[in-house]
Amino acid sequence: FFDHTIERTYEALVWGDVEEDQGTIDQYIGRDERNRQNRTVYPEGDKGKHAITHYQVLERLYYCTLVQCKLETGRTHQIRVHAAYLGAPLAGDDKYGDREALRNWRRRGLKRVFLHAHRMALPRPDGSTLELDAPLPEPLVDLLEQRVGIHHDTVTDYAADVRVENPTGHQMKDELV
Repeated sequence: FFDHTIERTYEALVWGDVEEDQGTIDQYIGRDERNRQNRTVYPEGDKGKHAITHYQVLERLYYCTLVQCKLETGRTHQIRVHAAYLGAPLAGDDKYGDREALRNWRRRGLKRVFLHAHRMALPRPDGSTLELDAPLPEPLVDLLEQRVGIHHDTVTDYAADVRVENPTGHQMKDELV
């Protein structure tokens, strides 16, 4: 974990429109001084720890955006905090999201944060890589298909074509798959 050899790719549904089709959020994350249980972004880097999240828009929907995220670092609540920092908190996020939006998601049947660990790649001692893929759980697929209006096959097709660029210059083994 400490040498950043494990690759983690997530799928997330965020509330709002992410302006850029792809990008990198390179901001420091630390404990919120007002609520120590929460994390927040410290843009000046004077507090917190360095955190880098690469993202790619998979689908723009009416009032939300389906994105794929690849972590370069692994901070507590990193994707949730970075998404909120962009002004597009994760669907169903009761910690960093908007309360009205949360009520809206609950009415649509979302009982959890829409964040899914889609893929992990771990190095083996022999130099090969163990790749683990997990499809979206049925409740999230159902929400996309029935409540949001996107078919999961579309999500899978987009995810297979996504390639996130690495403008920070930080070493990354592979691009998103």
